[in-house]
Amino acid sequence: EPAAPLATERQISAALIAAQQTADAIVGEANENADRIRNEADAKAREVIRQALAEKQSEIEEIDRLKASRDEFKNE
Repeated sequence: EPAAPLATERQISAALIAAQQTADAIVGEANENADRIRNEADAKAREVIRQALAEKQSEIEEIDRLKASRDEFKNE
């Protein structure tokens, strides 16, 4: 049985280039996914902070309202 022909230098070179391009595409996609995940996490964190500040603000307003009605009650 004749031996299988060896791959030519050109074929090896083409295979290496294709493998490198595939690797580059995978890395690029992974980086894009990482950026998207990071951006989503940042947006969620900002939203949580915004909600916490809004709640704190409404609690402060409620405390001020209660103090005002207490003062009114004292003055009556």
